[in-house]
Amino acid sequence: MKTSKVYILQHSSIVRPYALFEHFEKLKIEVELCTFVPALHALGWKEPSGVGPVLLLGGPQSVYESEENPWLENEIAYVRKCIQAGERSFGICLGGQVLSHILGAKIYKSPEPEVGWYPVQINKAASLLGLKNETLSFFQWHFDAFEFPQESIPLFVGAEPNSAQGYLWKDQVLAIQFHPEMTHEGSLLLCNKFNVPMGTQLTTSACRETDFKVHSKTSHEVLKKILEWFLH
Repeated sequence: MKTSKVYILQHSSIVRPYALFEHFEKLKIEVELCTFVPALHALGWKEPSGVGPVLLLGGPQSVYESEENPWLENEIAYVRKCIQAGERSFGICLGGQVLSHILGAKIYKSPEPEVGWYPVQINKAASLLGLKNETLSFFQWHFDAFEFPQESIPLFVGAEPNSAQGYLWKDQVLAIQFHPEMTHEGSLLLCNKFNVPMGTQLTTSACRETDFKVHSKTSHEVLKKILEWFLH
């Protein structure tokens, strides 16, 4: 049965759904953009109105910073409730880390942040999503990393120390570290808003429009395959 409504959890006014909206509009999927972040409540976002398929976006926060972000406990409880209800969950970057935490995996600060375009190996097991076994470049913007949870199937693998790039858990939870939804316009918003450590690709080329022209098409095609899984 095809999903007709999706709950999207946003953690920052800058880290937005970007290309996701275009896909949902084409598929005529109702989207409820919601949040547990108090600062976003002041801007008009509300907490989810119900339980259903949930898509968790990225954000500048870290799962292990619950003392600084007490709202994380409420978000984790909500997402766990969705999973227990049998709903599918899809997390990107911070969203993937939240899902990994719920599934018992370790979340930690990466010794080498990834900001820019990085190659990711798509494993043969990703045929479960209709994807080919190949290496593609994806936009990254993360300073933390997660481990593969027990009983998960690794689908996407990067270079050490950020090898865990994505997995599928019991055909119900999909978590990825990279950003297949990113657009050039979105990357410029990130560049203007957040500080980036020296030595990452962003200091030289990550937000160049030419790079997005080269990689965005294949990145968005992967996103489309992921959403086809997520919505059915």
